[in-house]
Amino acid sequence: MFKQLLTFVTLTISTLLSFNATAAGNMGLMIMDAQARAMPPGAKNSAAYFTLMNHKQEAISLISAKSDVSKVTEFHNHLMIDGAMSMRKVPSIDVAAGESLDFQPGGFHVMLIGLTKNLKPGEQVSIQLNLANGESMIVKADIVMPDEIKMPSTSGKHDKHSMNH
Repeated sequence: MFKQLLTFVTLTISTLLSFNATAAGNMGLMIMDAQARAMPPGAKNSAAYFTLMNHKQEAISLISAKSDVSKVTEFHNHLMIDGAMSMRKVPSIDVAAGESLDFQPGGFHVMLIGLTKNLKPGEQVSIQLNLANGESMIVKADIVMPDEIKMPSTSGKHDKHSMNH
């Protein structure tokens, strides 16, 4: 009996951990596939990527972020300017009701500037996302090597995930 219970608990925990999704309580927001780029010792900056799903009935606006591994945490985007790709800080990011937004290499992402510790694969970083309405949510991002960054499978809609709401 104890062995069956232990197996059940182990399988349940493994399933939950492998899903890598963070639901923001009753806020109606969900983060999936949160990852941060591992960097060599002494690197000054890194980036974090994830998919943010807005299950709310209204749009949300991300206005700031902070992290436990950087002095400054900002939202950035890559834009084509005069025929060249350029990365720029953005003051806020809006996500419409019922939509999702992919934070990914070459697009929107969270910049971790002035790293206060080395980012090693297998560890996690914590990022707090602050919304214009005063709410906030914590993202736990797995630190992975750059070639292991998952590219999102969504395209503006969030009907491709398997969580019940």
